[in-house]
Amino acid sequence: MTDCTITTPLYHQKSVTPSNTSEPPIFKGTSTHDSIPPNVGMLDKEPKALDNGAKNSSWAWDHFIQLSSDTKKPKSKCRHCGKVYACGKKKIGTSNMLAHLNYRSSQFVFKRDSKQKQLFMQPKTEHDEGKLIATSYNEEKCREALARFVLLDEAPFKTVEGKRFKYMLGVFEPRFHVPCRTTIACDVLQLYIDEKKKLKDFIVRNQQRVCLTTDTWTSIQNINYMCLTAHFVDRNWKLQKKILSFCPISNHKGNTIGKILETCLKSWAI
Repeated sequence: MTDCTITTPLYHQKSVTPSNTSEPPIFKGTSTHDSIPPNVGMLDKEPKALDNGAKNSSWAWDHFIQLSSDTKKPKSKCRHCGKVYACGKKKIGTSNMLAHLNYRSSQFVFKRDSKQKQLFMQPKTEHDEGKLIATSYNEEKCREALARFVLLDEAPFKTVEGKRFKYMLGVFEPRFHVPCRTTIACDVLQLYIDEKKKLKDFIVRNQQRVCLTTDTWTSIQNINYMCLTAHFVDRNWKLQKKILSFCPISNHKGNTIGKILETCLKSWAI
């Protein structure tokens, strides 16, 4: 068979990433739809500096507010759940606050600004060297990638509704809402329409010379099919093949096949 190729944000927009890592932790079992809304009244207050001159440099202060100005018994309050902890002294520091964030992390969603870009190292491939790229979250790109996976790997549409599949994508990107099978089927059809237009524009724009081959057969259900494939050499001198048509036919007679070929070539402007 021939191949067919048809590609609450974190409050104050601060990351909860510890200083020795480059990526914020993604907590399993969380999504943007399961987050516990913090007390909005607390968001208007900024953490105050400690009276002893120490700086609130720990990432825990992104999620706590210092309540007491008493340097002997300073306390902090969680922005998300309102729980109060002692803090500030050398023996205590921010350990209680960090432990609280780690323990309750499954209930908090530390979200990033969807427009903020992040740096990733693109892995080296057979045809391309690895490179550092800046990316941001894009819902449409995620859905397109999911549609390509279903289409090119010939996965059933019901795959996207599997619990383990949803859990895996939730770990990869908690902000992505996995669509249902009906939606992904529409995405696959739209992907076909978009890729067909790209291929047609390429052939017309470059006045591409193509070689056509047909393959006909009869299925076990006694249905006749014909596949029309275009073969051409691209600008990099690589042989390409693209399926232009895959359709049922009434019979294998030459006149029938000829009429279908004529209709197909006109639609592709060949």
